[in-house]
Amino acid sequence: MPRTKKIKTMSINEYLFDDLLIEIFNNLTLKDQITCKIVCQRWLALLMTDYHFKHLRCLQLVSKVFTLEEISTILQSKYRFTSIVMDEQSYKVVPFHRMEHIWNFLGESVIDIKIKGLTDLDIYRLLKSFPLLKSLEMYGFNFTWVQDDIVPVFPHVEHLKVSNFFLVNDVQSLFGKLPKLKTVDYDIFNAGEADEGKPMVECFQKYPKFLKTLHWYDKSKEFDKIREDLLKLKNHNIDRLYYITDTDFKFLSKILEAQPRISQINVRSNAIPDLTRITSLDLSINSDSQFSLKPLAALTNLKKLYYKTVALCPIGHESFENDSVTDMQITMTGCECLKCIVVLLESFKGVENFHFIQKETSIPRDRLVYFMDHWPNLKKLIFNNRRCSEEIPGFELFPYSDENFPGMKYLSISEDIELYDNIHQRIPNLISLHFYINSESKSLDVITESVLPYLPELQHVLINFDETSAYHMTEEQNRKGFENVIKYSRKVEDLQLPILHGCLDMVHEATQLFKALPALMHIWFDQIRDGRIFVHRVYSRLDFLNDIQ
Repeated sequence: MPRTKKIKTMSINEYLFDDLLIEIFNNLTLKDQITCKIVCQRWLALLMTDYHFKHLRCLQLVSKVFTLEEISTILQSKYRFTSIVMDEQSYKVVPFHRMEHIWNFLGESVIDIKIKGLTDLDIYRLLKSFPLLKSLEMYGFNFTWVQDDIVPVFPHVEHLKVSNFFLVNDVQSLFGKLPKLKTVDYDIFNAGEADEGKPMVECFQKYPKFLKTLHWYDKSKEFDKIREDLLKLKNHNIDRLYYITDTDFKFLSKILEAQPRISQINVRSNAIPDLTRITSLDLSINSDSQFSLKPLAALTNLKKLYYKTVALCPIGHESFENDSVTDMQITMTGCECLKCIVVLLESFKGVENFHFIQKETSIPRDRLVYFMDHWPNLKKLIFNNRRCSEEIPGFELFPYSDENFPGMKYLSISEDIELYDNIHQRIPNLISLHFYINSESKSLDVITESVLPYLPELQHVLINFDETSAYHMTEEQNRKGFENVIKYSRKVEDLQLPILHGCLDMVHEATQLFKALPALMHIWFDQIRDGRIFVHRVYSRLDFLNDIQ
């Protein structure tokens, strides 16, 4: 038999010219560009130094350990970034005094920063290095803490965004002190009742052209004062409207007619509006009478649906078409109608992210398969079952399918993963898996051995358990489960595991996991004693840097 000659497989990095590499990179999507910069050191260094590369100037530091070597690369490259996205991990991995020179270097060109998870003091110290900022997005920062000192730091800021409106409300006095400020934005407005919206009304009255997001409570005495002001407002910057009402949409209709430039219309109500411009609906039905979602067929711009219901028949028995909804969360209490579930599957074909919460229901446990089989675009699936009552036989209307689902990335089920045979084979590209071990399950070591090898791309592994399974878990099973995670989950970033009190040391096990898994950033340990969770512990890679060198 003739001997076959082995052909060496070469990486694309070994034979592409730099100029061609740059040309390919410039034709990738923004998401793919960021991915390539993260995974390939050569591309990272090349794209920082090559003068052809002027296209992407954003330094992505989210959930990333910022090493001294990378700091040196950035400084040597002299590449002029204009935007930074960062969080606590990328900031605190190196002491501030050792990073000050790189922040000052980046501050010579960066005009846009997004920050999440830092303390007020950290943010204040950091921002002093960025005098050219025009756009600033922060989560959790309280301006009042440094109000007098921080104004000189923002001489050029035009766009400001914070997590909660009341952080904006706290700094209304700053609006007059920031000479170039054009827009202010926020994500959350925590007003429990309509009449608690007074701060929003006052802010709108004083600075109507600053706000990019506006919450509106219908039939509120406070908001009634500014009805005409909103309808007559010209040259505003409002992008998002959150409209809170019961069943009356008359004034919302007037707003949409008077303000066609508002692009995101979010409604929280107890009925379905017949306004096609709505992009998000938070619907609550508190009656157990039959209810139909068929009017949603007319909402062709609807992207997100949040639905809470206690109706025994909450969907309706007549199918319709709505292909626009991509994100859906449904909370059902007391529903036992399989026909409603069938209509749900048939009516929404564009769903990508689905969160299904059941309370006091008896929908069959094999329901998971049917959502997978009938929603081809599904990428994220979360099931929370608040203890079903007696089980009903499975669906007769849809046959089982042997098809795989390579597009699905996220799966969370609050039941034993063993209920779903070959789930790891049917969803081979999962990056996030959250499952449950109960008294009928196989042990931790057996499950990790049978599931994890087939899911090599997993980045998030969260394992919960009940008291019976915890009580019977042995030290050997616990240790073997840890070994399987190390062996088969090389890309895991977030990990949740049970750990036996008195048998395994949490600090020691965390150190070993961080050493063995280079991508691991966080560990959640549920320590067990006498079959019960004794204590929760959360560990971060940042706490173990000296131990894992």
